[in-house]
Amino acid sequence: MSIHTAYADLIRDLEKLKTACEENLPLLPGIEPSLGQLNDVLSEFKTLKIVQEQMEGSRQGATQHLIQLAEDSKETARRVRGFVKSRLGTKSERLPQFGIAPIRRRSTRRPTPNPPELEIPENPPVE
Repeated sequence: MSIHTAYADLIRDLEKLKTACEENLPLLPGIEPSLGQLNDVLSEFKTLKIVQEQMEGSRQGATQHLIQLAEDSKETARRVRGFVKSRLGTKSERLPQFGIAPIRRRSTRRPTPNPPELEIPENPPVE
């Protein structure tokens, strides 16, 4: 059974998260260890993806390692996002930069006007 994963999307997401963290370092004191982990995982992920593409003969082993690394990188990204959320708060408007939806107030819905009721005579005229 094959597992289809969009590695390009995952790499793009990890790079975007890394860039967002680096741009906001002053706002995220203490993120350096997590950011270092993210850099390491991203670097290894890219390298292994290149190896996978170059070595068709040993593709199975590289693919299995790549699948495990994808799971590890997703977990690392979850941890980094959790850290960012804990530092910036759940309502910060900077969160979308990290791929996190902030908690916002729900807008009030306007009631839809009721359609006019048609009057139906009870006893129709008989001709």
